Amino acid sequence: MRRRIGEFAQDQSGATAVLAALLMLLAAGFGALAVDVGSFFYQKRRLQSAADLSALAAASDLANAQKAAVATLTRNGYDASTLKSVTFGNYAFDTAVPPAQRFAAAASGGNAVKVVLQTTAPIYLGRIFNLLAPRSAHAQTTTDSGASPIGGSGQISGDGSVVIVAKATAVPSALASFAIGSRLLQLDGGILNSVLGSLLGSSLSLTVMDYQSLANANIDLFAFSNALATRANLTAVTYTQLAQANIQTGAALNAIVDAARVAQMASGLIAALTEIANAATTQSQIDIAPLLSYGPYGNRQVGSPAPISASVSALDLVTAVLQIANGKHQIETALALNLPGIASASLQLAIGERPVGASFVAVGSTGASVHTAQTRLFLSVKLLASGQTSLVEVPIYIVLASGTAQLSGVQCSGADVTTSTVTLGVTPAVIDAWIGDVSNADFMNFTTAPNPGAATLLNVLGLAKVTGRAHATISNLAATPVAFTYSDIRAVTKKATSTADYTASLLSALVGDLQIQVKLIGLGLGLPSTLSQFVAQTIATATSPIDQLLANVLDSLGISLGQAVTWVSGVRCGTAVLVS
Repeated sequence: MRRRIGEFAQDQSGATAVLAALLMLLAAGFGALAVDVGSFFYQKRRLQSAADLSALAAASDLANAQKAAVATLTRNGYDASTLKSVTFGNYAFDTAVPPAQRFAAAASGGNAVKVVLQTTAPIYLGRIFNLLAPRSAHAQTTTDSGASPIGGSGQISGDGSVVIVAKATAVPSALASFAIGSRLLQLDGGILNSVLGSLLGSSLSLTVMDYQSLANANIDLFAFSNALATRANLTAVTYTQLAQANIQTGAALNAIVDAARVAQMASGLIAALTEIANAATTQSQIDIAPLLSYGPYGNRQVGSPAPISASVSALDLVTAVLQIANGKHQIETALALNLPGIASASLQLAIGERPVGASFVAVGSTGASVHTAQTRLFLSVKLLASGQTSLVEVPIYIVLASGTAQLSGVQCSGADVTTSTVTLGVTPAVIDAWIGDVSNADFMNFTTAPNPGAATLLNVLGLAKVTGRAHATISNLAATPVAFTYSDIRAVTKKATSTADYTASLLSALVGDLQIQVKLIGLGLGLPSTLSQFVAQTIATATSPIDQLLANVLDSLGISLGQAVTWVSGVRCGTAVLVS
């Protein structure tokens, strides 16, 4: 027996057959594995295609997104239960944000929709491994119902199939270009020259007709951007990369001139823009992002054909460039006036920042927004006081928060853009106004709310000091819907939205709240009635001229008291597009 066992151990005949059998078993295993993997990736691609189509259908009909997604699924051979979620949210068209973080869910509204699908695919060799796996490990990869959690593509469920998850995000391609700024009801060349000249750090001598042509001429923002890239020597960049660049103020102003030339505008208009550009003495760099937001077209290379009409008036664009160039620096200028009852006036201006990531003109879909800059203004007006050796001085301090316009809807009827309507939700800036004494430190401090003390209104030969203090607030916390028809869009019609409680002029409200006191030097007595009446009457008589002065100054700065002025310059309708 021992000898026979040794002989068997030394016998090598038939080894090839044994090895072949083992290799055949291994080949069968690899073949089964290849079938499983191929089946998994086939089903994964098929489900992803269904997710993409469902997201596109949902984004094309946001009002019925759930139904549209389910209908698309059933047409592609999937049960409605495959749809695990339809989530509305906002998608950030910003390459600086990681793709996984660009979609943010929102309780309602938004400019994007995200769908999640989940199903299972049968496996063969994987099922054997699943049966052989310990039960403890089995429980770690499945939920109580035997299916893996959403997001767990490739995990094995309790019935021996593999879980497949697919996600897709889409945005409606119905887009609009819109802006928030000023509407010039009346123009005063002297005030505009003083204010814009101060912003430029130089002097201007433009006429009212020059400013009227600037207000009426629309500059195409893509043409301006193309010229801006050329002026800044930026080549082969996208619009988003251009918006992230810092560019000299002079280059930005000259780019406006270039865009006007490309559009073959009137020579007088180009001459006025050239004078403004040549008057810029500041070498400061400006950030383009607060000017323009390109939305889904940010990834296009600069110089590409304009995908949508987007424009603002030349005066709005020049003013916005100069405001951003000045940053938080204080501007001081004397105003040349010819208004009844006003001897002189001086202006101090401090322009704060727009909200982070905001601009004053944007291209985008539902949820995109534009903002005005927060602004502080101190207007010191000296009134002509007949029969008195001293003038009545009225120091007016105005704080404006940021006004906002949000694209709340683009209604399109198929591919016929002429039937489209764009709706903005407009919230004018909250206004805090005072007649009072404001220190320079408080004036420049945007982090605290104002609370000025009483200001000196009149000094009478060093014998009496008249002081006064007043406060008025204009606010509107709820957004007002403003609709723009296609004819409004073609004409770039500006529409003003007033605050709900703006029933009278701001100055009238201040005068009505004015509390006047006087001290006879060293005596502390009350104000004699004759002097009280004199001061009150002087201010009341000048209310209308001061209102006109305020309106002209603020119009030249792109600011409207108690109003937000918005316009839509372009609209584009089409099917939805995938963004991730």
